Amino acid sequence: AIIGLAMAAYVLGAELFDGGKTKDYPLWYDFANRIMDGEPLYDSGRYLYPPTMVVLLAPFSFLTPALFYALLIALSVGALYLSILWSMHLSAGERPLPWQWVLVPILMMLPQIFENFDLGQPHIILLAIMLSGFLFLREDRPFAAGALFALAAALKVFPISILPYLIWRRYWKAAGVMIAALMIILVVLPLPIRGYERNF
Repeated sequence: AIIGLAMAAYVLGAELFDGGKTKDYPLWYDFANRIMDGEPLYDSGRYLYPPTMVVLLAPFSFLTPALFYALLIALSVGALYLSILWSMHLSAGERPLPWQWVLVPILMMLPQIFENFDLGQPHIILLAIMLSGFLFLREDRPFAAGALFALAAALKVFPISILPYLIWRRYWKAAGVMIAALMIILVVLPLPIRGYERNF
């Protein structure tokens, strides 16, 4: 809660009182509006991500920039909270952890957490999605795990690196679902908004 409030004040303060937020915040807002206006994503060379994130954000493009950024911050704060919970659960199960075992890793990660909020990157959201996938793998729910891994890879490409791990560990169902879900998310999901040719 403290980290979330501090980061919200930092980002929204810059937007409201210091000439506007820079980095990727305006990029997400601009391209969410472009999607809704039917404009191309990749003609300017500024947008370097898969289309999924901006397609999911497009319905919120009617918000003012400050409210749009507040939505991004809220998503990241929620993902940070889930990442902490899931990390504790994956490492200790139901056993209680000493408070320092929880606090020290968070303090060690503060520079990366700050950078995520400062730049407007979705890395904390990706982390929460990936950890959720690992929880589903542990609970022998490969279909849910594969779908979550696909979602993470469709938001930003580097989580695709989990696929060789799934194959190496013989999580065949999770790997198959990940490939199929990735095709659905990248090809089918953007079709109503972007059209066939542009999406292809």
